Amino acid sequence: MGPYLGDFAEDATVHFIWDSNDSDGASITRATDGTISVYKDNGVAQSTAGVTDTEDFDSLTGIHACTIDLSADAFYATGSNYSVVLSAATIDGQTVNAVLAHFSIENRTAFPKADYPTNFASLGIEADGDLTKVNTLDGHTAQTGDSFARIGAAGAGLTDLATAAALTTVDTVVDAIKVVTDNLPNSGALDDLATLAARLTALRAGYLDELAAANIPADVDTLKSRLSATRAGYLDNLSGGAVALASALSTVDTVVDAIKAVTDNLPNSGSLTDLATAAKLLAYVQLILRSDAAIETDNATELTEINADGGSGAGNFSAQTDAVEALRDRGDAEWITATGFSTHDAAAVLAAMQAAGTHLTLIKAVTDLLPDAGALTTIGTDTARLTAARAAVLTDWIDGGRLDLLLDACSTLDAAAVNAEVVDALATDTHAEPGQGAPAATASLKDKIGYLYKFLRNKIEQNATTLKVYNDAGDTVDQQATVSDDGTDFTRGEIGSG
Repeated sequence: MGPYLGDFAEDATVHFIWDSNDSDGASITRATDGTISVYKDNGVAQSTAGVTDTEDFDSLTGIHACTIDLSADAFYATGSNYSVVLSAATIDGQTVNAVLAHFSIENRTAFPKADYPTNFASLGIEADGDLTKVNTLDGHTAQTGDSFARIGAAGAGLTDLATAAALTTVDTVVDAIKVVTDNLPNSGALDDLATLAARLTALRAGYLDELAAANIPADVDTLKSRLSATRAGYLDNLSGGAVALASALSTVDTVVDAIKAVTDNLPNSGSLTDLATAAKLLAYVQLILRSDAAIETDNATELTEINADGGSGAGNFSAQTDAVEALRDRGDAEWITATGFSTHDAAAVLAAMQAAGTHLTLIKAVTDLLPDAGALTTIGTDTARLTAARAAVLTDWIDGGRLDLLLDACSTLDAAAVNAEVVDALATDTHAEPGQGAPAATASLKDKIGYLYKFLRNKIEQNATTLKVYNDAGDTVDQQATVSDDGTDFTRGEIGSG
């Protein structure tokens, strides 16, 4: 915690010295100066305005001078306390935040020094603040002993206050207050609910009298009279405009007759529904038959309905390309005027089919090799031979046949014999190591075990880019793979041929 520097006048200048040391207490210069800020009233508000930091003051290592000009910014205001804080400095390899000092601005006296003359003068005190020099207040007698200028000796001033005029004024005010309080009920009267009920009853009677039968009929008659006069005025206006009304009605009648002449030709509501359906069907038929763009424009709603997504996808029907007329037009262009079709007659077609190298000629060459009808009869003999061969095979499978005897011999192998064969295959039989080449993805179990043993036993070299596996002699690279390392991931590529 830094020292308190004192209470400064507004716009004054604050000076102080501070030091920096290493962990052993020796003076040391800051490696990073950091920032000296001034905080106000323990709040987070801070300022560097007017702050000057001189490192190694007077060439003294570790001694620093700080100056704060309080007139530099409105941040420095009277009546506030301030803390000077060093932040983010580096001293002896450590980050240092520290409180260097505290001060205040005109926040330690009852009256600011600048206001001494005015404040003390108003109290009859000398401008230098010497309370032993009390002057006489303007318009008053100086204090002497136990007598006071305003009250007078022995209380004479109090007697002067009780004048006749003053008492009359007080009496008038008291009389006015009494007039008001005389009209207030006492506590007993407030409890007299009967009196209050009587007053309410009288008030209610007055309202009922106003609503009595003698008053209501008269008011109703007046209202009826006014309504009759109003009605008569409207009737007079209607009567005066009768001629104009008749003319207007005649015009309306003519228009209605014209509308009726049209509607008489319309079908009933059921037929109208049928017509709407027929119109919709006609639009569909037009789209199916006609290929002009105009029909798509006229029947755009129906075209959208045809191509609407019914749940499995939208369509792309277009009358201009898919209508019957479009198909016919495309047929006329492609079929009638087409080129490249055969113009041969039947004889020419037969001649072309019989020409050398054609499919028909090739078929004939094959059929010429087939035996004649007599040779086909030998198939019966061949069938007999097949039947005899089948019987021989069946004989081999029957009990006591050759296959049956072979199976019986195999069945004499017990578990011990099988185990002996397996042990012999694993412990006695030997295999050469896999040669040069990339290991197959679908190699036998023997080869896969051979590669594992080879990679475990043989010489292996690796540099920054390549891993090499040598043969048994160690003079030939049988397999290799690319390797890489980006500082985070090491990657070995697939083993290939050396």
